Amino acid sequence: APALFVREMSTGSYDVSIRGGKDNLASHQWYYLNTCILAMIDNRVIFNYFSGGTYWQTLPVDLANVERIEIVYGPNAPLYGPNALDGVINIITRKSEKGNDNYGSASIQAGEGLTISALGGKRISDQLEVNVSVNHASRKRMRVEYYDPVTKSFIADLNEHSDVMLGSDPNLYFPNPEVASQHTGINVNMYVKPWRNTTVTWNSGLNESTGLVGPTAATNLEHLSNSSQNHLIQVEAGNFTAQASLIKGRLGTYGHATPYNYDY
Repeated sequence: APALFVREMSTGSYDVSIRGGKDNLASHQWYYLNTCILAMIDNRVIFNYFSGGTYWQTLPVDLANVERIEIVYGPNAPLYGPNALDGVINIITRKSEKGNDNYGSASIQAGEGLTISALGGKRISDQLEVNVSVNHASRKRMRVEYYDPVTKSFIADLNEHSDVMLGSDPNLYFPNPEVASQHTGINVNMYVKPWRNTTVTWNSGLNESTGLVGPTAATNLEHLSNSSQNHLIQVEAGNFTAQASLIKGRLGTYGHATPYNYDY
């Protein structure tokens, strides 16, 4: 898409900006994330209220889920709500096509890691449709050493790290030195048509992810972890739509170290 910048900040960890706006600048402290782009899945806001932005690696959906992605350029807060300063990115997930009772999609990629994405759905009747999707991705690091900015050298043993932030157990901060990024998602969608021109959508999803991000102004490397769930109920009746959604979880901005883990 024109004017859309997608950068791989570290292996398997991405950042998105529109027209090189504010989100194209480096982070000041703990994160690379979109604070000025409103990101949504099926019109459900996926903005992370803990730190104000979107961590793309924590989304529960993957390629098999996606029907299309809509992009709106420029400030749109009056139409879409807060955080639509640089624009809006809305991921539209797949449903069955008319007359197709069974449908599915799958993608597998292998190399220095493994990526699997699959979706299967069934139209049970004219009033009920269900689909389920799973995705998993794992990317390895090209090298397992870490750079120590104090000694200006690469070290393989984290216990030799001179950074006092790592404390007595550096493995809490970097649980698996061989993994650059890893995430797993599960989604269940149900569509019910109780009356003509009325559709009720129910969606639930889970995400478990971990990965290296950075560097930032505060650290030369950090490890982000996330465990979250999301739920949505949406009612479309004629030209009117109403919905309620919930997202909650636990975010680790520096591995599994307790001082840097937060519920949101």
